[in-house]
Amino acid sequence: MFGMTEISSQCYDGNLLLDNDEQPFTFDKVVPAWVRIQILDATDLKPVTKGEPGILAYYDLANWDTCLAILTEDLAVETDVGFQLIGRVSGTAARGCSIAVDELMKSQALGERS
Repeated sequence: MFGMTEISSQCYDGNLLLDNDEQPFTFDKVVPAWVRIQILDATDLKPVTKGEPGILAYYDLANWDTCLAILTEDLAVETDVGFQLIGRVSGTAARGCSIAVDELMKSQALGERS
């Protein structure tokens, strides 16, 4: 799942359905019909060619009473069915629900080295 408190709509991958049909997993996030995404170059914020990594811009028409567009600090690649997240822009702060899991994994990795 990809979502933020600032947006009304979330994007999901179809792995539960794919697993049920014994299809290989994919981590492509599928956007609802009322959402548009754009992948932008980090230096000039111009759209990149499909398949190239860049910063995810998210346009959600369900946000009728608040901001329509969000320029995230997430790196993504546009795919045929939506987009794949590939990480955060270097130097940006960690955000979201997975921070605790990231910290736990980091502490486990540090503990293994000592």
